[in-house]
Amino acid sequence: MLINLIDNAIKFSERGQIVISARENEHEVQFAVSDQGSGIHKENLGKIFERFYQERPQIPGAGIGLPICQRIVQAHGGRIWAESPGSGQGTTVRFALIASSKGVE
Repeated sequence: MLINLIDNAIKFSERGQIVISARENEHEVQFAVSDQGSGIHKENLGKIFERFYQERPQIPGAGIGLPICQRIVQAHGGRIWAESPGSGQGTTVRFALIASSKGVE
């Protein structure tokens, strides 16, 4: 799943850096993959987890990577979402999994 998110960040970035991070609080571990790429129009943020949706159909891809990531995260009781200030301003995809005394579940 992380590989898919990193691949997406690379695919939609022509410049800048990609940052992968994780942080833990008392209830969950939150992971993030951020890029400085083409960004996502705010009105489309909710659509990117729909199967076959592509905001930029001219870029190769089937539009199934993020929906698969969403199903994986949800199967583990987590949540996934995307943030972008808008077109040309990069994107951050975050997902959170429940933390327990044994680690991430």
